[in-house]
Amino acid sequence: MALSVHLADLRHNFSGILANDCMPLGVAVHEGGHGPRCARRRTRLFAYPDRLLAALEEQPPDVLMLSNYMWNEWLSFHFATVAKRLRPETLVVMGGPNIQLEPERQVAYFAHPPGDRRLRARRG
Repeated sequence: MALSVHLADLRHNFSGILANDCMPLGVAVHEGGHGPRCARRRTRLFAYPDRLLAALEEQPPDVLMLSNYMWNEWLSFHFATVAKRLRPETLVVMGGPNIQLEPERQVAYFAHPPGDRRLRARRG
């Protein structure tokens, strides 16, 4: 059976007005870098919260990967919580530039539920 992976670079959508209409590059780059190493998987890419929610409710994935920027951090936290509630064994990974750099702040940040892994994006 193939591993199911949902990649989500979520953006806010208020009354049909998009807060960000850019391509979800962060999670797409991750997919491109890991494709050859894990050929037996089904991957879906999400930018809109309502579509991710419908997919999670229909069939929760084995892995949920969420981007972490200042504009979508709490949205990503929310969907990590939803995924864990629907399927506790789902591996939740968050990554991006909004994860704290200072060790003492990382301890507090990583204690925040419910992600299993959080990765700091680095430049260069």
